[in-house]
Amino acid sequence: MNAQDLKKLLENTNNKFNIFADRSVLVQYSLTVADLLQLLNEFLSDEEKGRLFELEHFKKLSPNLKSQILQDISDSKIKLTILKKPELIEGLDAYYITKIIFTLDENARFSIIEDLNFLKNYKIDNYDINKIIKSLGDKYKLQVLSNKSLVSELELRDYQISELIAEIQDEATKLKLMDAYKIKSHRTLEILQTFSDKSKSQIILNNEFGLARNHLIKLISSLNTESIAQFIIENREFMQKNNIAPYNITKMLTTEKQLEIIQNIENMGLSLAEKRQVFVTLDQEAKEKIDLENLPLEYRTAIEMKVGDDMGTLPKMGKIEVDFNKDLAIYQGLDELIYLNPMKIPSENRGKVLELCKMCPNIKLNDSMEFGYSTVQEFLEAENWIASVFQKIDANWSDIQKIAYIDNAIGKKISYSPDFDTEVFNIADSRALWKIIASGYGVCNGIAQVEKYMLGRIGVEAEEVAGMNHAFLKLKNVQLPNPDGTINVGDTILDPTWNLMMQRYGARPGNFCKSYAEIRKNDIDSQGRDTGCHRNDDELASATLNLDDACLRSIYTSIGLADENGKFPMQALLNKCKSIDDLRLPVAEELKRELNAIKEYCPDFAKCQNSTTGILQCAVLRQENLNFNKCVVSRVYAREDLEKKPVLYVYADLPEMGKQFYFADEQKGEFIQTTQQEFEAKFECYQTDLTKAKGHRPWESITEINKQENLAHFSGKIASQESEGR
Repeated sequence: MNAQDLKKLLENTNNKFNIFADRSVLVQYSLTVADLLQLLNEFLSDEEKGRLFELEHFKKLSPNLKSQILQDISDSKIKLTILKKPELIEGLDAYYITKIIFTLDENARFSIIEDLNFLKNYKIDNYDINKIIKSLGDKYKLQVLSNKSLVSELELRDYQISELIAEIQDEATKLKLMDAYKIKSHRTLEILQTFSDKSKSQIILNNEFGLARNHLIKLISSLNTESIAQFIIENREFMQKNNIAPYNITKMLTTEKQLEIIQNIENMGLSLAEKRQVFVTLDQEAKEKIDLENLPLEYRTAIEMKVGDDMGTLPKMGKIEVDFNKDLAIYQGLDELIYLNPMKIPSENRGKVLELCKMCPNIKLNDSMEFGYSTVQEFLEAENWIASVFQKIDANWSDIQKIAYIDNAIGKKISYSPDFDTEVFNIADSRALWKIIASGYGVCNGIAQVEKYMLGRIGVEAEEVAGMNHAFLKLKNVQLPNPDGTINVGDTILDPTWNLMMQRYGARPGNFCKSYAEIRKNDIDSQGRDTGCHRNDDELASATLNLDDACLRSIYTSIGLADENGKFPMQALLNKCKSIDDLRLPVAEELKRELNAIKEYCPDFAKCQNSTTGILQCAVLRQENLNFNKCVVSRVYAREDLEKKPVLYVYADLPEMGKQFYFADEQKGEFIQTTQQEFEAKFECYQTDLTKAKGHRPWESITEINKQENLAHFSGKIASQESEGR
């Protein structure tokens, strides 16, 4: 017998429940799951379906079938009663229980959420709990969110709370909940985007949530197009104050909204430059839907410009890629949208780059490292300096002579960033090629790029190589002279950063054209520890050429950077310091004179803090008569200086005179002596330095240490090399 036979029996029976309750009757019929469910729904009431779960043969049904029977009960109270009796629904796991919960009415679902034991017993996970809450209306969502203890017990995550608040319709309630839960950052934005346009406009203008510029832009772009246009028209002062251009908003829009804005663009009170910026930054689909034939030429040229996102170039910021084959006048007014990397532009277009920069003075330029940006002013200043260096190079010089001259020029112009490893250090600025030249400050990989760029301009191939937290150059196929007049061709190593101090102060560069084996010796510090700065066995195995001392001195003599005997200018400073020391003056007086000798030898000593620090530490303050209890050459910043620019100082604890303080004054170009009280009132140590020293300033320690420990050895060991004439 089949389902139809059972149906006839049920139709002719008054007590239909008893038919299902009698297993011996049911087993006589061949029924599918669908057959059974259909008959139950047709002949039994909700109350009777609920009673089935008390029957032994129904308790043994599969979880899926029991779940289906429960879901088909329309009375939520009956379903809820059964759900809360585990013995009736044995075998149903969280998956089936959750499916049943979603068939309950709101009141029943809310009661489940409040029943923490139920959720725990059936192992209802965080995802499903949140899903159940989101299925509720505002009334019940608000009851959940208003009970912070319940929210905590339910282990709702921050993003889930934010999503629930966003779904509440009443805006005043949303604001109260946002305050109650201290919603922050992008979560705030997600909720605010659900407000009405009128409310969003007020929130944007008042900015009581302290939204960042990019969040303000996103919130404005979430308005409808009519509201966006109205906002731009009525709030130009606000937009200027927050550095928000109309295109910042329109480029965030969907294609449809962008096209709606374009239809109304002539009524938005925008300048021609602003309108062209909007056209440039439209997405490609929007551009393709615009009828170019009816557009003014200035709009057509803007639409036709290619941008970084479309070209797949870095950085992917929607920046214009300039076509130097076109009339550059089309780019006027689009400065902040132009992507320009002069290092990737062929040399024949260098003149056009300069022309474009003068035409668009607010372009930001970046180099091949894709780090920070340089301004046009910095670019032009740097290029003028590079040109001045090249003008002084004799066309008849060999490549190695030109390399030596350029390395020296870089050392004279650039110093290692004195605020490196402080709380105000800007990693992007210290690596932006033209900014480094213009400012005179950089770090190793930026400085290496400067030299690589300049060497490339004269046809010398160089590759930036990294060691342990340090970058330098491998010169390829370079011709190096031997003492016997023969020439070796191959790869060698040049470390422009480690040469900065030597080149600035006219000492023999200790890291110029070294073989890998030789330059690795410079990685060993005074304690015999290997810093690994140049360790890179794979990339430097080919760097076997090493320029010997006699040839190096000969090269520097030939280009006017050493005397006819191969002596470097630094010897004059060393002789001066030695003659002062020979006078055997009181230590305090000698210290003053030694510092004054630095000023006379290098008038810009205060502007090249790191190079000056090195010279003081490894040469000037290492005189025989200078005995210190403690001596420190380091950096501080003026308390009144909000930018916290580094200031070089010398602190010396003298045996008889006590603590002496000198700071380098850039304006006056000299060391200024001051008392400890005045020094502490004027200057402070960087937090980074204090942290390293466990909160102690150098002059606060009473530990006495000898001179060798006070003044760190530098790898160049300039004093001994020069005095010995090596």
